[in-house]
Amino acid sequence: MTVIDKGTINYKTELLRKSIHLCSLSIPIVYYFIPKELALKILIPLSIVSLILDLSRYISPAYNRIFHSIFGFMLREHEMGDKKITLSGATYVLLAATIVVILFSKIFVIPAVAILIIGDISAALIGRRYGRHKFLAKSLEGTTAFFYYSKYCNFIFS
Repeated sequence: MTVIDKGTINYKTELLRKSIHLCSLSIPIVYYFIPKELALKILIPLSIVSLILDLSRYISPAYNRIFHSIFGFMLREHEMGDKKITLSGATYVLLAATIVVILFSKIFVIPAVAILIIGDISAALIGRRYGRHKFLAKSLEGTTAFFYYSKYCNFIFS
């Protein structure tokens, strides 16, 4: 952890967390090969299940204990939901993907979601490892990595 980093998980866990985020690249990849209707038939139920599982933590203390025993080591402090109801990053990714597939054309969704995922991964890993200069609530190094790799991805998709 760096001076800027207020992370609540160590770097090794951050790598594991971001490897799971890397799996979410399957969303734009699969969407490339299937029609919008089929994508929504997959994304909507996944989003609903993820939302139900996330919100169930606040309804059932027993489920909350099980959830935290499995995923707790990867959750950031703000995802723990001790003070208010919050969702995990996975639920946000699924909800965001579902919404953009509903609202926008495939030609925009595929590169946008891929750029977001790769940019987020690079920003987190570079910012956590090398972040020294505060930029808003994050590090300048992580923010720069986001834009650098986003630009690189944009080049690939153009």
